[in-house]
Amino acid sequence: MLEDLTRRAPPRVQVSTFLAEALTGLRTLGPRLAHLGLDLIMKVGAADLHDPDPATELLARCKQVDLERMLIAEPGSVEAVLEAARCYGLPQWVEYRELRVRLRKGDAPRPSPHAPAPGPLPPPMPLPALVERAVKRMASAPVSDSSWGPVGLLLRGSAVRVLLAVPAALHAWAQQLAKEVAASGPGPGAAGRLQVSGYRSLPTAGAVVLECGSGPGGRAAAEAAAEVARQLAGAGGDGGSAPGGSAEASAAPAACVLEAIQMGRRIDAALMEVLQALWDGAEEGGPGPATGSREGELARLRWLLESWERLRGLPGRMVLEEGE
Repeated sequence: MLEDLTRRAPPRVQVSTFLAEALTGLRTLGPRLAHLGLDLIMKVGAADLHDPDPATELLARCKQVDLERMLIAEPGSVEAVLEAARCYGLPQWVEYRELRVRLRKGDAPRPSPHAPAPGPLPPPMPLPALVERAVKRMASAPVSDSSWGPVGLLLRGSAVRVLLAVPAALHAWAQQLAKEVAASGPGPGAAGRLQVSGYRSLPTAGAVVLECGSGPGGRAAAEAAAEVARQLAGAGGDGGSAPGGSAEASAAPAACVLEAIQMGRRIDAALMEVLQALWDGAEEGGPGPATGSREGELARLRWLLESWERLRGLPGRMVLEEGE
């Protein structure tokens, strides 16, 4: 049973029931346990909020509980996660909506229940601020000629903001762009046509991210997409395009209509880096550094989760199928 639990992400009630049934009655464990290591991923959701934890007695006997990862189920519940963290302590990782943040290292000292809690924290980070920071990270992550990783094209400028105001118009524009890129010819070493497979709109940052594949073919598709985007935006074709650099039309009056930047970082990865930096205190505006207090760390975790929840307002990925 324990081996089965470590191979998947069981819900909290299943983990707790197993611990209660397998360990609580063992006399050889004694009245106090120094360390309980749980090398597994425990799923926590809103359904766990009001259920009594079968392992409460066992957990109370443990001086230290070390949970590897906590997976927040859909629909998420901040209160359910905080309640689980009160029982099991801060996990090493928390994962939600394909993003994860490292809360502590495995050998880090555990917060003390007796240490005083810090003062009030700043309000959760607004969605526009989170996205803007992520976009800056993507724009500063150039694609090298030797990279075989994913390639994206970040589009910004007044032409993009006009399209973002009408999602249907943006989708039709992206469909047309994908068709013209596919018709432009095969990329280096590519068996088929160049392809723009999808896009993400980031309205609060006035940006759109095109997915162009990976490796040399992805870079070629991104270059073609930048040229097509300028033409469709009416910005002309005089601007240059280089990995990690901007491609702007050079002729007035449309000099700043469109900016296209090749990048090697996805929006989800950039958002994860922003959340991690805020948690670690590497960027301003976060919950501050680790406090050493259990209540303080729970307050910091609440801040992280409530900021994370703001990402629900971000539009999802739109797929561009061939032949659309």
